[in-house]
Order: sequence, then C-alpha cells, then structure tokens
Amino acid sequence: MHPLPARTRVGYRQRIGPKDGTLVVVSGGTGHGIGLSAPSPVASARQRVVAAGTGALESAGRAMSPFTWAGRQRWFAEPPHQHHSMIWLPRGCVIPAVGDQVTADVRFTTTRFDEVLEIDSPE
Repeated sequence: MHPLPARTRVGYRQRIGPKDGTLVVVSGGTGHGIGLSAPSPVASARQRVVAAGTGALESAGRAMSPFTWAGRQRWFAEPPHQHHSMIWLPRGCVIPAVGDQVTADVRFTTTRFDEVLEIDSPE
C-alpha cells in the first residue's frame, strides 16, 4: 500500500494518478489471466454503447480492473504486469492490510489460479 497525493506518477509507464488515494499492489497479473479479454457478442444498442464507452476509457489509459475491494470494482493504475496488478483506492476508502484477500471477478477459461479458496455459502 502506497498513499499518494493527486497527480503522482506511478508504475513502469509513469501514468499520472487521478486523485489523492492509495496505490495497492495485488497478486495476479497477465500470467494468471488478469486483464485478458475475449470478444463478447453485442446484440442490443445498450451493449454497443457500453462497449464503445469501455473502449474510449481504455484508449485514454483508464481501465476497470476485475478486483473488488470495499464493495466496489476498482480501477487499474496501469495495465497489469506478469505477476501483479496495481489498483487505485480513493481517499477515505478502507485500505487492505498486507495479506488481505482481494476478490477478482474473472473468466475461468482464461485464468490460472495459484490457490482456490472455499467460500462459505449463507445458510
């Protein structure tokens, strides 16, 4: 975890951070299938608008990560690397402790897991 002021440059590509917040380095990168995508069928006008908006954001250097923390999906600070990813948490967000587990919503067909944990289902 790295608390940073607004407009701080981070990562290999020295991208500028959007606001005050915390840069979090999480396990899971392209070698694990993080950040890989497959074409999805777009049938409705709404799906086309979402696909166009996502593409526009990514072309501007902003991409949503598959990682969820504090109930919200988080932005990549820069594209994922081989074995890790960097995500932004906004100022005021609860910061994970080293070793905390961060949820990732990924396609199982493109993902390689280091460990699979059993999640208790509500009774």
